[in-house]
Amino acid sequence: MDYEQDSQLRAALDSFEPTYREAEAEPRKNFMRGPIPEGRYSLMVDEAKFEISKTKYDKDGQVIGGGNAMLVWTLKVVAGPQKGALVRKFHVLKNDKDSLARLVGDLDVAGIKVPPRGEDGSGGLAELPDLIQSAVGAVIEATVKIQRDNPDNNVVYFNRSVSPSGTVTQGEPTPF
Repeated sequence: MDYEQDSQLRAALDSFEPTYREAEAEPRKNFMRGPIPEGRYSLMVDEAKFEISKTKYDKDGQVIGGGNAMLVWTLKVVAGPQKGALVRKFHVLKNDKDSLARLVGDLDVAGIKVPPRGEDGSGGLAELPDLIQSAVGAVIEATVKIQRDNPDNNVVYFNRSVSPSGTVTQGEPTPF
């Protein structure tokens, strides 16, 4: 991400701050891509980063969507027959309570706490691109379903944290 994109992302995240602070974690439906079958998995956060979603156009060339900040999770299955498989989860951010409630829940499970924005403008959601790196290494229990209208995609529900990032566990996590 270049400097201009980073600045745009941080400005967009900063504008979401009031809604984010009001949002509460709710049951989530988050989409992932990957060839793993339905089931419960231990997934390790391999990478977490922000991107800008691709712009979508209609048949006449008019912009119909996209260009939004998007949190991209790369997750690795850590146990069981699918061990080592990588799946990605895309969370497009919008300034509405449902979108940000899903974000609050995902960040909570991943062990990321976003400090409120200070009076000096420090902290807050605009710091998330830096904070998200602390999730790398965290192991999350997730339920994976196949997306009904697109069997190449998974719907993933983060259930709970198995171990926070940087925590060394003895042996392999138990497959679910």
